[in-house]
Amino acid sequence: MTKELFFKYVSENFNLDTTSRRLTHNILDYLERQPITQTEKQKVTYELLRDIGLTEEEASRLQL
Repeated sequence: MTKELFFKYVSENFNLDTTSRRLTHNILDYLERQPITQTEKQKVTYELLRDIGLTEEEASRLQL
């Protein structure tokens, strides 16, 4: 799932306020620019967003 589709999925399926949506988008933008593997990006995404209810399976769908 692309960054845009993943962000849309998170925005539609989790109860996020405006600030949380903005932070989530910034996290995805930051990770997209990092010189780390796809698997590492998915792990970091999970670690940073698990408190909103994101599962490892959902994070593994992200392709940056």
